[in-house]
Amino acid sequence: MPNTNLNDYPSDGFPKIQTGSKASAARAKAAQRRSSPGPAVWLVCFVAFLLLGMAVAFLLSRTKGSGSGDQASQQTDSPSTANNAENIVDPNSKPEPIEWSQPEPGDSEIPPLDEVDNPDVNQATETPVEPDAPETSNPLGTAESPGTESIAVWEPPLDEEALFSLFEENALLDKESYPTLRTIFANEFASLQANNIEAELGAETSPLRVWLEEFPVVKEDLYLAIDPGVDNVSSALETFALLWKTYPDAFPDYASLAIAVSVVWDDNSSAIQRSPTGQHQSLSPSDPLGAIENFAYFVQGESLIGSRIRYMPWEFLLFTVDHKTPFVERVWSLPLYLPQRAEVGKCYKDVPYDTAMLGDSLPRLSGLPHTLPNLREWGGVCSAQADFASRVAKSIGVPAFQASGENRYGNAHAWVMWIQLQDVTENGFQFSLESYGRYRNDHYYVGNVTNPQSGRRSTDRELERYLRAVAYDVIAYRQTSLVMRAYPIIASHTGLDIQQQLEALDQIIRFSPGHDQSWRALASLCSSEEFDSDQEASICRAIDQLMITFAEFPDFTWTVFEDLIAWEEDPSEKGEMLGRLTDLYERAGRPDLACKARLRYAELLVEAERNEEAIHGLALTAIKFAEEGNFVPQLLSEIEKLSEGNEAATPYLADFYIELLPKLPEERGSAPSPYCIETYRRAIPFFIAANRNDAAAFYEAKIARLQGN
Repeated sequence: MPNTNLNDYPSDGFPKIQTGSKASAARAKAAQRRSSPGPAVWLVCFVAFLLLGMAVAFLLSRTKGSGSGDQASQQTDSPSTANNAENIVDPNSKPEPIEWSQPEPGDSEIPPLDEVDNPDVNQATETPVEPDAPETSNPLGTAESPGTESIAVWEPPLDEEALFSLFEENALLDKESYPTLRTIFANEFASLQANNIEAELGAETSPLRVWLEEFPVVKEDLYLAIDPGVDNVSSALETFALLWKTYPDAFPDYASLAIAVSVVWDDNSSAIQRSPTGQHQSLSPSDPLGAIENFAYFVQGESLIGSRIRYMPWEFLLFTVDHKTPFVERVWSLPLYLPQRAEVGKCYKDVPYDTAMLGDSLPRLSGLPHTLPNLREWGGVCSAQADFASRVAKSIGVPAFQASGENRYGNAHAWVMWIQLQDVTENGFQFSLESYGRYRNDHYYVGNVTNPQSGRRSTDRELERYLRAVAYDVIAYRQTSLVMRAYPIIASHTGLDIQQQLEALDQIIRFSPGHDQSWRALASLCSSEEFDSDQEASICRAIDQLMITFAEFPDFTWTVFEDLIAWEEDPSEKGEMLGRLTDLYERAGRPDLACKARLRYAELLVEAERNEEAIHGLALTAIKFAEEGNFVPQLLSEIEKLSEGNEAATPYLADFYIELLPKLPEERGSAPSPYCIETYRRAIPFFIAANRNDAAAFYEAKIARLQGN
């Protein structure tokens, strides 16, 4: 078996993270063995030459002692340690406090990776974390109001008078008001977190605090990005301070990247992408990168990776810095995949599928380091393919993440999703959210993803809604978030009546249509108030807007729709509204949503004593999505329940099954489909009751054939 340990890949010339003498010796021996390098090696060497020049420039301006790097393991089941015994860190220990000192004059150049003084500020015990329930609000878990810890000296935390002034001037949604709103809420954070700010950023006269006052946009963006509800405020501030201290010349150009690193690499270890080493019985690679090195990698690699990192908002950059892939692996990926950046997720298929893992055989990767080159050489199952593709994408500056879910048959699978960027400049950008490995024939309608800031689970559909809303107008999205934090305060203080609240929410929705909080506030209002006819008409127009705004990713509509129509007392009218929603889901090709909506629609029709319409609607949806074994049985059960005791329904149901059954897939892969066999069995009693004995005999014979009898 050839040796594919990453330490045997040539890396001379790269600005290296300290790896110890044994690793250096191994690389030297590997280099001697390669007397006839192939084209791929020359490509790597070309990249090495460029990086060498960059490293030399940095070394000429600054030399510092090597840091230990982030010693945290990439996997909980394979903890790694430092290469030097004196640097071994107890995973249960707390990091020593850091004493900041002002940089010496002329000592502001960006140091190379191997010279980063990196105390273990992010050393956290990586214990298995039970996944939280999927989030139903902002997928980044932003709290509606900040926490209340660490108040140094009491003062009103929020400048309500300034908010009321903007409201009275009808200026809350003016783009020119965003800096004022940002300052109001950043000052609230500064008041509530005064102790943490002073402990981690220094006193008001410290170099960093002085610098932040010179660049207030950076300061305010940092304060508003940190969510006390999910972030460790102290650790996030500490990380930002260390980035600024170590790489002052990278600021303010890379301030958004620093913010992203800070809120991902606090002490929430569940936010960092983990490779499936346990499933593949592979070993965690040595020298995993931590917070500081993730930042340094993009700053130092701009000449190769490009400047797009400068211009992406921190909300997108979260998905580039949430991994520990070692430096040499990232460099390995550059010549191979930078030319394929537009469709980088397709490198999923570069990992050969290890079919042996479908049986009892050991994985081919067993006992080997779980590195990108080894994955490409030895392969794995879908989780390894998704892990490989997402980490390659992140390594070349493309925001990406793994997703997993169940298909129409209930089988689990993993795929990769990435943000395909177009025209990324300082003036803005456009993107599309792409996926690979989400095989269409198996219909994975919703995937589970991990939020890189909170570490909580969300869905890919909710994440897509969020990213689209941010990209549509990032300032409008952020401004709407602040306006929605101010909204309950203003509504309470000014005593807004129902009409005024409807008008205010309508303006906010028009300002940033994809923002979830304004829609949730409207839904909450609709579920608790009574309206006159004009107000009801206004709400109906809002529902029209909802269906237009979220037509391409309709999952969000289901979370608010029931509340939006709660004011309607007539079950027939309410049912018609749900019927429109059902049509939307069917047009979007989303049987998971269509079946839920159809079942609720049927309930309302039954409540309005329109049983036949309910049965007919359920039947139409079942026929439309006949192949969906996860959802159609629920529709069939409801049809049969509504038909009990109704002899007139028997011929209709027999005809319905005659139309439905030929559409069912008889096989799943090479095996008979249990869903198909069970549905044949359900239909036979209705054929017999309707004197359709020929149909009953036909499907009894089909069942016998499928079961091999």
